Amino acid sequence: MDFSVLLVVFAIIVAILLLIGCFYHNSKETTFEQAYGANALKLLAEEKAKGKSAAQAKNKAKTLKHGKPEKRDSADVKTETVTEEKVAVKETAVSHSPVETVPTPAAASVDTNEVRQRKKSTKKTDAVEQKEQKVTQVEQPSTTTFAPLKVELPERERDSRHEKENKNAPKAKGSDVPQVADAVSVEEDGGLQGGKKKKNKAKKVDTEIITKTTVAPLRSYAHDMSATEPDVDLVIEQLKKMPISEASLSLIVECLLLRQTYAGQNTKHSEEVAKLRKQIEDKEKIMTQHVKNLTISQHAEADRIKELMQQLTTEKSKYSTLDKSARDQIQAKQNENQQLARQLQLMSEDQQHMREALRKSVENNGSPQMVEQLRGELHGAKERNNRLQADLNQHQQQLSQLHADVHNRDQQMRLLETAKRDLEARIQKMTVELNQSSTVDQALAAKDAELSSTQRELANLQSDFAALEASARNLKTDLKARHETAPAVQNGVHQNGNQNGNHEDHEHENVKNDLETARKQVARLTDELTAAMNARTEQEKATDAAQKELKQKADELTNLKKQLDSAQKNLNENQTSTERLQQQLKSLENEQTKALDGQKQLSAQQGNEQKEIKQQLETLKQQFDQTAGERDQLKQQVEKAQQELQQRLNEINTLKQQQLTEIDALKQQQLNEINTLKQEQQQHVEKVAPLQAAPDHAAASGEVNELKQQIEEQKRRNNELREKNYKAVDAVAQIEQTSKQLVKDVEKKYEKLLADQRQETATALRALVPSSVKLPDSAKVTQPEAYREWIHELTTVVKREIVQVPAASPAVSKVAESTNKTKTVNNDALESEVNKYKSILATVEEDLRSLESKAVQQEQTWERKYKDLEAELAKAKADKREATDALKNQLSDEVRQQLTTMQTKFVSEEKQCELLKEQLTILQRNLETEQKTGRDLSAQAVKLRGMLKTGQDALQHEQNVNSQLRDHIKSLQGAEAVTVDARGPGTTQNGDITEATLEAELNELRARLSDREKQLEKETAVNKHMSDRLASLGVAVAHS
Repeated sequence: MDFSVLLVVFAIIVAILLLIGCFYHNSKETTFEQAYGANALKLLAEEKAKGKSAAQAKNKAKTLKHGKPEKRDSADVKTETVTEEKVAVKETAVSHSPVETVPTPAAASVDTNEVRQRKKSTKKTDAVEQKEQKVTQVEQPSTTTFAPLKVELPERERDSRHEKENKNAPKAKGSDVPQVADAVSVEEDGGLQGGKKKKNKAKKVDTEIITKTTVAPLRSYAHDMSATEPDVDLVIEQLKKMPISEASLSLIVECLLLRQTYAGQNTKHSEEVAKLRKQIEDKEKIMTQHVKNLTISQHAEADRIKELMQQLTTEKSKYSTLDKSARDQIQAKQNENQQLARQLQLMSEDQQHMREALRKSVENNGSPQMVEQLRGELHGAKERNNRLQADLNQHQQQLSQLHADVHNRDQQMRLLETAKRDLEARIQKMTVELNQSSTVDQALAAKDAELSSTQRELANLQSDFAALEASARNLKTDLKARHETAPAVQNGVHQNGNQNGNHEDHEHENVKNDLETARKQVARLTDELTAAMNARTEQEKATDAAQKELKQKADELTNLKKQLDSAQKNLNENQTSTERLQQQLKSLENEQTKALDGQKQLSAQQGNEQKEIKQQLETLKQQFDQTAGERDQLKQQVEKAQQELQQRLNEINTLKQQQLTEIDALKQQQLNEINTLKQEQQQHVEKVAPLQAAPDHAAASGEVNELKQQIEEQKRRNNELREKNYKAVDAVAQIEQTSKQLVKDVEKKYEKLLADQRQETATALRALVPSSVKLPDSAKVTQPEAYREWIHELTTVVKREIVQVPAASPAVSKVAESTNKTKTVNNDALESEVNKYKSILATVEEDLRSLESKAVQQEQTWERKYKDLEAELAKAKADKREATDALKNQLSDEVRQQLTTMQTKFVSEEKQCELLKEQLTILQRNLETEQKTGRDLSAQAVKLRGMLKTGQDALQHEQNVNSQLRDHIKSLQGAEAVTVDARGPGTTQNGDITEATLEAELNELRARLSDREKQLEKETAVNKHMSDRLASLGVAVAHS
């Protein structure tokens, strides 16, 4: 409504301006110099000179580029500028002709030929406008905007001029409407009359400059929205500065209309661009979200693969350790079995020897009746033993079969459990993939909504385009009809028709522009729609592929569920069969234990006899070992003594050899010295002989004395050595005699000890052996050969006496060991449970003790209060007695009044005492009830703690389950996105599974999740309630 009102107001203003312009033009016209002054011509000349210089500069630049300079005269340049000005004037005249009021007599002289020529010129408007746009685009950078000068006259002159114009204005004949003519058409037809040519030329120049500088950019922008947007307000201000004329008013109106048209176009274009940008941003957001989901799913898959590899390595290591431990256990069991077999062989050999010994002893000593009885007993015992052995073998076979069955069933159970886990994992994957498909369907639905919205917009635009085309056709038909009827119109009607034709041409151009813009928008939207449709088809293909995969996965899921059900059934059957086998095992074990008990009783009877014989044998063996040890000790002592003697003899021999070698060496030295002395003596004699004749006898006698002394010393040494040799020989002889005596003494002692030990062993063995057994004489036992024969005979006799008892089979021992192990395991489990219960009982006892201590404290406090009240009561009674005694003495009115008051008080106090007693009893009852409630509360607290723990465990379990479900859903969504992107747009729409089934399964999963979450919330609420109750109970206990 506001816009329509503004349009109406604007139209009224334009009409008023047109009327004023017509009135002013019909009045006295002013010359160019009077209107703009003398300086205006100079300014125009300068502007033309600038234009010429710019054109010359352009021509020079062109010639420099092409390398062919062209000489041009000033006349050519002038003709070019004139033609350009004419083209500009034609533009203003044809497209939006600035109206100019012409006096009525001139209008009468216009012929019909002018109207025809003008209509022909209007038909050529499109080609002329294109040329004008080119010219304006060339001239815009070179031309400068020229603001025409406005010369304002004083108000008195204006008023006088208006009055003169009103007086001199001729009245129009024929029609009251002012006739409009085109400036360019008037110029082409010969121009106006007389002296008005100069004024028209000045006006033409002004309008040409304004149209070039201001209106031409507006027209070019209206035709092509991609050009730079001019400032319309600035153009209107420049037009307002012009003198008021028809041309200026028409230009102002044209500028306003152009501003209104391309403002609406700009708003539409901006709205469409904003919508497209929003759509592009939404698509980019969706793409980024898809990319993020893809990366997250890829990272999750990589992490899952790493975890699986780690689990595989850990499982391999566990398997290797288990394999090693199993091999070691098998090896250990094999070694134990070998040792047991060896022990059995040894025991069987011992039993055979004992049997032989007993048989011989019985044959030698016992009667035939005893032998037969013993043989019968032995035969019965053997039969019983064989029966028990047969039963044992049967039970063992059954046990081995049962163990094998249990082992096979365990293996089957493990396989079924692994299959169940795999199936559950696959089911979880399928559920996650289904959830992902739901997200994909949601994205597709959103894209479908976007496509539908774009299709609606396109339909609206197409309808608008069709409406515009229809309006254009209607306009064309109207124009054709008007062109056909134009020649028959009169002169006055011709002028009005010219104005209407120009207006219709303007509307036609506007409609064309609107059509072009609408076509562009439609083309752009069709391109976007085709792109969106292609994307939709690709997405539909991807969804079809995803639906196919989902169908396959759903089939797999159903198969897996069936397999899981069958596996569950097999598992249940195996469990029932294992339970039956376990019951059979228990029954067989009971029977086996009974058989073992019977066999143990028999073996105990036989074992007692064997133990007695074995004890006797062990005592004999111990004594024999003792004697053998003592004998070994004596042998060692003798050997040591012999070694010492040998060492001493060796030492003596070495000493002898050393002394002999020393004596020989001394003898040799003495002989050598004697020989040397003899040689020296001879030499000396030979020297002395010639000297004897000499008179010097003193020196010779001195040397002889020295030689004699040396000989005497040598003799003395020889005597000392001889004495040493004699002493050494005597000492060696004494040592030999003493060592021989020592050896003889040791041998005598050893023989005595051996004889004593043999005698003692013989007496001990004879004491052990019964008197009925005949043994050889022990008189000759001291001799070694007789001792050996006697021991051999004794062993044979003892072997005859020993009775062989069959040993228990190793299988029985194994079974007993297995039963003992199971019992120990059960005992350990029971002990652990007992310890748990003990700990719980200890905590409960501590709580009860604390409650009891609090109750005792409360009892003590109540007892104190009770004692205080009793003391007050006693005081009151004493006061009463005193008061009665005093009252007896004083019988006045005042005393009586006091007595009455005291009685009332006493009655009230007695009532209070009774009330206090009742309160005391009530408090005692409350105390008892509180103690009971305290105990009940402690029991309830224990129960609530247990319930709280179970609730918390269940809560944690539910939370873990919910988190696992969410993680599976997220992983499935990521995997689905990956599969959709990996499949691409190459798939077809052949999926049998419907979206409804997928949505139903997804809804089931979501319902399960919501139920789990509700259960979680309920359990959390219950836990909170329980904790609040516990806190309140604790507070109540603390207060009590």
